[in-house]
Amino acid sequence: MSAFYCIDNGVHLTNTMKIDLLRVDIVLKPVLANLLELYLHDFTDVTPFEGTRDVDESGRFGYKYLDHYWKDPARHPFIIKADGKIAGFVFVNLSHEEGEEPNTHGISEFLIIRKYRHKGVGEQAAQRIFDMFPGKWRIGQLQGNSPAQQFWKNVIGSYTQGNFKESVGDKGPYQTFDNSGLPDGSPR
Repeated sequence: MSAFYCIDNGVHLTNTMKIDLLRVDIVLKPVLANLLELYLHDFTDVTPFEGTRDVDESGRFGYKYLDHYWKDPARHPFIIKADGKIAGFVFVNLSHEEGEEPNTHGISEFLIIRKYRHKGVGEQAAQRIFDMFPGKWRIGQLQGNSPAQQFWKNVIGSYTQGNFKESVGDKGPYQTFDNSGLPDGSPR
């Protein structure tokens, strides 16, 4: 039995990369743990992550919520593949932000490995994740992470054709939208 569960057949982008979103079984938790180290390292360039973070004595940042993605049915881990190669990951969950409406989807973590950035991989993966989970969405970015802020504003703007709301919370800006209007979830 495969530890990846193919969610769709992939999409070919104009640059000919085939993008797949694969739901991850717990046996591949170590793969996600490794990718999370790259992700957390990226944060050291843009902003402190949950305060000042250093690696532990084993040289790892660590991610205390990883096990929750197989224990909590409201959390969904995916690996993003481009042309069959691991290109990143996305963690989807129901938002737990104070004051949010219940059953609001969120992306808690999102990584596109640098080799695959600026090639449409992240945008295509994000839009397909939105389609997989119709309903209300809230996508937040940390205040000091301007590359993420620009990425999500562009992706969500394109996906919703500008039909989203942008606000600023304690941790930084966030966008909200509802894609429950059409069968595939997309408001397009």
